[in-house]
Amino acid sequence: MIKRQDVIIGALVVILNISGAGAEKVSVSAEKGMEWQFLTGGTGLSSNFVYCIGVNEEKKYIGTDKGLNIFNNQSRKVTVFSRKEGLPDERILSLLCDDRQTWIGTARGLALLKHGKIEIIDAGGVLQGLKIKTIIKKDQDVFVGTNKGLFQYCPRTRAVTSLAAIKGRDISGVRRNQQGFLINLSNGEAVNYNLGTAEVEKIKLEYNPLGHKVKAIGSSGDYFWFATDGSGLLGYNKIKKEWNTYSQERGVDRFLSVLAEDGKKIWFGTFYGLFGYDYLEKEWFSVKHKIFAEYDISALAVEGEYLWVGTAGGGVIYGRKQSPYIRTFLPERYFMDEKAVIKGIVRGKGKLTTKIEYCNAVFPDIWLTRNASITNSGHQFQAGIDFAKLPDDIYQFKITVWDADRNFNQELFTLVKQTAPLELTVNLNILRTGRNIIEGEYENQTIEKIILEPGGEEAVLNRNGRTFSGEVNLSLEDVRILAEAFDISGRSKVFAYKIKVNPPPQLNITARNTAFNPGFEEVNFTVKHKFIWEVDYWELSIFSEDEILLRKYTASHDLPEVLTWDGQDESGEMVEGGRLWYYTLKVKEKDGYEIMTPRQAVRSNVLVEKQKRGVVIKLSNNILFDLGRSDIKKQYLYLFEEVSKIIKQYPGSMILIEGHTDSLAIKTYQYPANQQLSEARALTVAHYLIRKFGFEEKRITPIGYGASRPLASNATDAGRSKNRRVEIIILEK
Repeated sequence: MIKRQDVIIGALVVILNISGAGAEKVSVSAEKGMEWQFLTGGTGLSSNFVYCIGVNEEKKYIGTDKGLNIFNNQSRKVTVFSRKEGLPDERILSLLCDDRQTWIGTARGLALLKHGKIEIIDAGGVLQGLKIKTIIKKDQDVFVGTNKGLFQYCPRTRAVTSLAAIKGRDISGVRRNQQGFLINLSNGEAVNYNLGTAEVEKIKLEYNPLGHKVKAIGSSGDYFWFATDGSGLLGYNKIKKEWNTYSQERGVDRFLSVLAEDGKKIWFGTFYGLFGYDYLEKEWFSVKHKIFAEYDISALAVEGEYLWVGTAGGGVIYGRKQSPYIRTFLPERYFMDEKAVIKGIVRGKGKLTTKIEYCNAVFPDIWLTRNASITNSGHQFQAGIDFAKLPDDIYQFKITVWDADRNFNQELFTLVKQTAPLELTVNLNILRTGRNIIEGEYENQTIEKIILEPGGEEAVLNRNGRTFSGEVNLSLEDVRILAEAFDISGRSKVFAYKIKVNPPPQLNITARNTAFNPGFEEVNFTVKHKFIWEVDYWELSIFSEDEILLRKYTASHDLPEVLTWDGQDESGEMVEGGRLWYYTLKVKEKDGYEIMTPRQAVRSNVLVEKQKRGVVIKLSNNILFDLGRSDIKKQYLYLFEEVSKIIKQYPGSMILIEGHTDSLAIKTYQYPANQQLSEARALTVAHYLIRKFGFEEKRITPIGYGASRPLASNATDAGRSKNRRVEIIILEK
């Protein structure tokens, strides 16, 4: 026999006829009856083992070990997606549904179901092969908890970022909180992750002296909820900063597995059945059913007045919670008059009690009781709202109805005092091909979202300042930008702006001298650019070969045609000779556009200092010689070309060549001490200058000082490196 059941979704009533689905009464301690319907293999479900359930008004998404099952409310059919349809794996571990698309977490990666097609979110291979155990959305980004940590995926850029503080941790559940995320780890620990500071704080669970593992987490009302595998349900009041236990003293089963919230009650599955806690009325109730005795509860989802329960072997069972029915009739969402009358229908057991509450847009979490008169006549109610007594223009109202058994239901609606038109303005700066940030202001506080074209991206709204910002991706063919504003009632208005798209900026920097002698000459850079308009700031950066920032020049004025580096680092010391140094130039314009040149190199030859005794050319032993040797490395003989050029600028001057070492002892067959090694190196340099460049032998005097004249402390590697050197002194006449 085919059973018929009415499913209430908000104010919409849908009739479900499920072939072969049985219905039966179930005893409930706080709710007197519940009719259940079944989805199993006989109704088209691909498997009876259910990992997760996702719901929206039109469809139910059921993740099993054999694929994704989609149950359509209207056609009453189950559609199955498996690896044949493009899923990376048939084990569906997590789901996130919204109006347009469904995110699917599998045992081997993340996928997206959109317009009936599967797209694998590979993200450059980062998510490939990972177990996607939980999915949550914050603003426009999607956060996925995996067996290797928590990842942030940006759908616009298709970029994925690993949150370093919990990298590699096995995550089983994530819930949003005010600062970031409440995270449940697979080892049973619970932690708080702060998005602003990127710090992780372990949560010490009170009333859990034996350290039972956390199996599921939740957040509703003023509480965080922790379902444990032995200590029952633990609640943390976020306002009072207090812990409470909600299981041990009340006889409710303490071994919890899954948890779901519906804004009024917490539902959780155990080894022995389905339990619930009404945290507003402070009441417990339990749901007994033979299927719960045969199979563990593995998934829970709440949709309006319906509860969906997935089992580990028995398929899906769902039913309507026995709460009063309420439907509110809004003649208009906007009111020019100071007073409005709201009418509605309620049905339920026995005498019904109705209450109305409100909150404004500034304090959306603070609900106040309205002292307006509410009259019940049969199954109808009427509430009068006097806007003259309310200071703001936008309010959210909540009407609650209780039946004789104190079961209750609620309906939310928003009312706006005025019918002011939608108005906004866009601040257009210089626009270029590619990514552009668009900013603007809007007049009416009723605007709920703004969509920007081209691209169809939703702008970010700053409701306090009534400003917005968003991204458009332009080409040279684009001639206008569209901004479509939607208010809270669904009205929309399109604003069009004519634009001119400029070519992308061009920037180039070139060193006039690709090699220089620090202390003797500077490096001059020639800067060329096109299509760069208003400069916010420019930045010239000099790096070492190991990517350490050496020197930075920055200014907030227009970009000059020539930039100069004096060869010094940030501390004022000249850089070493015989090394490569890299430079880049970055320019940021006032409209936020940034451009940076590729990394290029300039080589330092020899370091030159002017001292009282004359011009001193410093050569590092680390470059010229191998350890314990005095023959010059062939690849650095070119440095003496620069030495020769400098010496020739001082004709007739006497040349002193000094060899220096660090204090570390040396004893080889050829050089029994540092003194002999320093003398040999100084003599090698002298002979090369005489033989290669023809300098008169009588002008050159080599001498070795060993470790007797250090420039820095020999207690550190850096100091010893400075002390190992050859100095060529061109003496003053």
